Amino acid sequence: MQSPPIEITDLIIDRAARPDNDEPTVCLNLEGTLMSINRSQIDRQVEEEQTFKIQRHPPNEDFFVTIRPGAVELLEELTKHSHTFIYSDLPRSEILDITYHLYLQQHPDTDWSDALALCVANIGIRGREDCVITSSGPKKLLGNLSEELDCPINHTWLIDRPNALVDFPCKLIPIPRFNGDMSDRHLFDLFEHIFIN
Repeated sequence: MQSPPIEITDLIIDRAARPDNDEPTVCLNLEGTLMSINRSQIDRQVEEEQTFKIQRHPPNEDFFVTIRPGAVELLEELTKHSHTFIYSDLPRSEILDITYHLYLQQHPDTDWSDALALCVANIGIRGREDCVITSSGPKKLLGNLSEELDCPINHTWLIDRPNALVDFPCKLIPIPRFNGDMSDRHLFDLFEHIFIN
């Protein structure tokens, strides 16, 4: 299946440039953007290599996560060249569980506490607690994040689903929703558009 073209954005990251205070702030949504989350088939066997079970307490809150093709590569490159945040309308506790499990999947010999510390150190976390709740759902506040980081809104971006609620819609880089199709190429296409050198 051919991916529809990614909309060209002003977000261009030069990998050859020296890191400095002008690095952009790039926020990424989790559910539907970097991964799909399945809360209904909790007892199924995990057969796909990119799918893993998140065990929660109480156990009836367990769920499965399928990593979108290109998500790990995009995150790894962004953390080298930008201030990178996961900004999701999921609760922060679920985001931490997912990022911690994702790190352990990629680095199986790492102690769990080190994995959690590395996730939080390399990627900022913003969750439902950092959104404003509207009648249409949680709205992400890039303006607040920009102020906290003392980073101009012009250097702040959100990679999310096309219908995402955000206070600065012009800073949204829309990516079609991921539903678990492992032939999906949207994040690889985005990678090619935003990185140079």
